[in-house]
Amino acid sequence: MESEIISTTPESEIVTSRILNFPQEIVFEAWKNPEHLKNWWGPNGFTNTFYEFDFREGGKWTFTMHGPE
Repeated sequence: MESEIISTTPESEIVTSRILNFPQEIVFEAWKNPEHLKNWWGPNGFTNTFYEFDFREGGKWTFTMHGPE
């Protein structure tokens, strides 16, 4: 898997790109379903608690990323 930060906007939005060896449908499901997303979002060893996850344009995503102890 390759990962690269493509750009940072003035609003502090970070856009990333990854090349994954999975079908497009599986990758999309991993992004849109918080039960899947919480298992892989962030660096290795980190966990996530999602409070809000509205997967629509303009939707709100509120979470805490927990570092390893």
